[in-house]
Amino acid sequence: MLETASLVTLKYFDKDGRFIPKALGDELIQENKVLTVNDTSEIFVFNGRFYESGEKILETQSATKLDHKFKKASMADTMAYIRAMTYRNRKDNALPENLLPIENGLLDIHTREITPHTPDYFYTSLHPLHYDPEAKCPKIDAFLGQVLLPEDVQIGVELFAYVLVRSVPNPFEKTVMLYGTGGNGKGTFLNLLTEFLGEQNVSSVPLHALCSGNLFFSSQLYGKMANVCADLPPRALLDSAEFKKITTGDPITAQSKFQEPFSFRPYAKMLYSANQMPATKDYSEAFFDRWLVLPFPNKWRVAGKKDSKKIKKISSKEELSGLLNKALDVLPALLERAEFTTTASTKNSRREYLLRADVCTIYLEECLEPGPGSTIKKDDLYEKFVDFTEEQGEEKPPLRDVFFQRLRRAYPRAKAVRLAADENKKRPWAFEGVKLKESDENKTGENKPPLSPAQKQLLDA
Repeated sequence: MLETASLVTLKYFDKDGRFIPKALGDELIQENKVLTVNDTSEIFVFNGRFYESGEKILETQSATKLDHKFKKASMADTMAYIRAMTYRNRKDNALPENLLPIENGLLDIHTREITPHTPDYFYTSLHPLHYDPEAKCPKIDAFLGQVLLPEDVQIGVELFAYVLVRSVPNPFEKTVMLYGTGGNGKGTFLNLLTEFLGEQNVSSVPLHALCSGNLFFSSQLYGKMANVCADLPPRALLDSAEFKKITTGDPITAQSKFQEPFSFRPYAKMLYSANQMPATKDYSEAFFDRWLVLPFPNKWRVAGKKDSKKIKKISSKEELSGLLNKALDVLPALLERAEFTTTASTKNSRREYLLRADVCTIYLEECLEPGPGSTIKKDDLYEKFVDFTEEQGEEKPPLRDVFFQRLRRAYPRAKAVRLAADENKKRPWAFEGVKLKESDENKTGENKPPLSPAQKQLLDA
């Protein structure tokens, strides 16, 4: 046997005993489905279901083939040859957006057709799901009914459909915030979503880290279906530009450790949870429009006492198969609308976030309107604004200069004018071209939508 093995080993060397990388490399390529991505030079091998990191696999095979003549230097030369012969642009072999790699094949999320796994597409993991068109998920149905308001259960299901969509740019342009006090099921919901997608398909980068400018954090989103992170801190986001780009699916620059920077369009859906929404220095409509705030108002467990068995009970193979069916059921209408179901509670939650982050915008939207030819004294206007902030529970209203600056930005045609002298022979300053809405002539804050009992509970928390 030793003599036979030695004879086989000799084919990888020339007559002078020098190693021939091409001889071993060609054999490994012939025996394996090998692909090297040209942007990172990482080698992958198809294992029958998906591509996995291949360098160690090929090194193990090489050690067997070379037997006692195996050397690290020979291995390095062989890997260099294999790379040169198998370089591919990962985009050329990208998995079509409609195909979802799951346990029993490639599932077309639009037609629900299942086809076998294939090396023709480059994908590096599976979702831990088994497609069974008859499957149901009664335990998950019960869970959603316990932690969400009845009107929001549909949105909860839509989120599981949302994370299956890999199209970029993201037609929904939404980051999701699960919002509420502790012990109300937010963490379990995020854990269920992670089980649904598979941990290998989910990153967990805090929002503040993504907005820090560190390219390494952004690189962790590459190839992920979702970025899920619980218990977001309330401190302010200092730079929201990256947040907007990731939410929209615009190109971003990232860098893995010891690798060159690269650009990609992230399709990872961002989902966070928090007891208190993060503050922001970005008061633009574009920032707040990118949030879907989903309230979790119901007490589901005693805060601080986690039941690890609960997630196992609702994330069995059968339950996840049923959840996949529910997600596929709502997906066509969701994609057609390109927006989530709108409910009073989500409207109120967004308003609450806007209010807590930027009371100026709330007032300017709800209490003022363009008024060609109309004038209102600055002192009177600011006094009404302060009254409004007090009604909303704000302890420190923004300064006059800040409020007036925001007013000019919201109503660019409004201009400062001097009025005729009053009884004190002073000419007060006023704004021309803007006026109070009729319902706000004598009362402030009257136009705000009523808060539900659950929302009041959250606001008082």
